[in-house]
Amino acid sequence: MALPFNSRRSPFHHGSRTSQNFTCRKRVKTPTPIQANCIPHILSGKDCIGCAKTGSGKTLAFALPILQKLCEDPYGIFALVLTPTRELAFQIADQFAVIGKAISLKHSVIVGGMDMMIQGQELDRKPHIVVATPGRLADHLESGNNTSFKKIQFLVLDEADRLLGGQFDEQMRTIFSALPRKKQTLFFSATMTDTLEEVRAVTANEVFMWEDKTEVATVDQLEQFYVLCPHDVRDGYLVETIRTFRQHHEKGSVIIFTDTCKNCQLLSMTLNEVGFENVSLHSMTQQKLRLAALAKFKSNVVRILIATDVASRDKEVAKIFTQVSVTKREAEIKLDETDFYERKIINKRKKLILEGKDPDEEEEKRRKMLKRKRRKEKLSKNFKKREHVS
Repeated sequence: MALPFNSRRSPFHHGSRTSQNFTCRKRVKTPTPIQANCIPHILSGKDCIGCAKTGSGKTLAFALPILQKLCEDPYGIFALVLTPTRELAFQIADQFAVIGKAISLKHSVIVGGMDMMIQGQELDRKPHIVVATPGRLADHLESGNNTSFKKIQFLVLDEADRLLGGQFDEQMRTIFSALPRKKQTLFFSATMTDTLEEVRAVTANEVFMWEDKTEVATVDQLEQFYVLCPHDVRDGYLVETIRTFRQHHEKGSVIIFTDTCKNCQLLSMTLNEVGFENVSLHSMTQQKLRLAALAKFKSNVVRILIATDVASRDKEVAKIFTQVSVTKREAEIKLDETDFYERKIINKRKKLILEGKDPDEEEEKRRKMLKRKRRKEKLSKNFKKREHVS
């Protein structure tokens, strides 16, 4: 990859050749379009908005120039990378670890589900790169952590459309208040949204913007099929689909997306019961178990992964419908007997405590409000009945 690397020797070992070493080791000979277009402008000091489909090399498009600049003036904390999900944070950190191995790069991952005390100690050691989710980083800043982000050179928002879509507004305000005015801000996303257009309009710095004009939203190698089936037996169809796939691709991997955490856990238990070993990945699972599940899937120890996010749903077909239906109901009973929603309640109480509110008082207010709402609905129904009679 032809990049304008600085020739002067860095305090790091062979720092000026970091990207070259990486590209040779990984056999990256030709940059992808987003890398070829964005990297030179980032190295020239411009803010950048880059939009390209998943799998187009967006992570290297910001990681390589950041490490090049870090080699020229190494210190911590040099760059902050924000991402909406924990798993994505770990994936980005892994890429930084691989690229930065030649320069003994220090990085830290700050996400929920992990010990805040240990994370605080990591931040105190001033790693070069911090990869974080907004919620947990905001928790650290609000808890009085002494770590300063006032000297960072780069702020990266990966999956920027989701980070700026409204879900993380409160946390993003907390984070931005702790950052310096003078910094390079890099926005990367799979889709160009109105929010990113507004960011471009209001930013004070010169912004380079590049968007992949390809109409296809998925990678070219992905084949897409639909299975149309009655709603009541879709789980049977799913099992049969997996079974058919297994016959033709014995060592192939399968990812199944579900709409909710409960459905994800339910489907995982069901498939395990009918003989398809799998791991599940959803927000109600402890972080260490999520990482372990992901590691098992990536290393092909387990070849079926069931995860939340997008809705999408394998003996003899007539028999399997009944078997899956019965097994799924048994799984529902088992799930109802566990404390599946207990963690959600605990997290809600924790959030109220951090906001300085009494969880019991807030719960009492919520109950009274629901009671008033039900009473109002009842009165409204009675009134309509009287009107109808008269």
